[in-house]
Amino acid sequence: MDWLGSGVLERRLTPQGQPQKTWSQPTDDSIWHGHLSLASPGQLAAAGLTEDDPPSLWQHQGAWIKPAALVKALLKHEAIELQTRAEVETLHRNTCTGEWCLRIKNHIAMSNMGRSHTHSTETAPHVVLALGAHTPDFLNQVLDADAMGLHPIAGMVSWGLMPAATTPALPSFAVNGHGSFVSGVPTTEGAAWYTGATFERNATTTAVTASGHAHNHQRLGQLLPLAQQRLAAQWSDASQLKGWTGARCASINRMPKVGLFDETQFPGLHLLSAMGARGLTLSLLCAEVLACHMDGGPAPLSEKLMQTMRCQPTLT
Repeated sequence: MDWLGSGVLERRLTPQGQPQKTWSQPTDDSIWHGHLSLASPGQLAAAGLTEDDPPSLWQHQGAWIKPAALVKALLKHEAIELQTRAEVETLHRNTCTGEWCLRIKNHIAMSNMGRSHTHSTETAPHVVLALGAHTPDFLNQVLDADAMGLHPIAGMVSWGLMPAATTPALPSFAVNGHGSFVSGVPTTEGAAWYTGATFERNATTTAVTASGHAHNHQRLGQLLPLAQQRLAAQWSDASQLKGWTGARCASINRMPKVGLFDETQFPGLHLLSAMGARGLTLSLLCAEVLACHMDGGPAPLSEKLMQTMRCQPTLT
């Protein structure tokens, strides 16, 4: 229901739809050995492709997963207390104790009585700013600090329910490489397919647009021409075509930003942001990096990588 480790077919296409450079089998000492191989004729056929198409790769441990389900599972940890419907009104550091103080407005929905709220105060030696696409605005407007070249990126996914007639003709595994496509995903409305996404820099819009659908349709035609044909009826029927838009934060060097924000001015204030569209694969690693920053433990990454992830002002 929430994930499927069925492997992933990677189409090696450039943004212009042309094949990439020749691929070489990973050697025994490569980190990719056993994880990647050329796609088999059967895997290609399941995606509506042939051996005459540009070479594709098979990611043996690839999977699709519902992000909300993963987040929900991670939050079940006994050391985590989740507080929802809470708005941080002020954030300041007590210079005597070194603790950060947060004044929180707790929103309460009361049946037949409208809405109300209470206030509470939380203190902690460390605070992590994990604000996604809102990170640049928070740094500029609340902390009056440099945004380090961070910027929001909006992406729209097109999706629809799977008519029974198309089910045998669509791959049972996810496909990526120039956009992405996954089908047979269980939802409360029935099995669904998803494809996308658009890539709009410096945008936080959550609107679903006709131009976004057109962009995703065009890219699906390059990624999986047969799937585009099989779903043609849905793309031409606005009542069947659905969409979802989300916004994420990215950095200039496309690396996440993790660690102390400004140790001199804001000691104990950390940043965890700019994972772009790779949050599912980077979040746990970045959390470990952040924990090492806090307790002084050895970092799980090389110093060179750590340097690229440092939270430092942009150079002008």
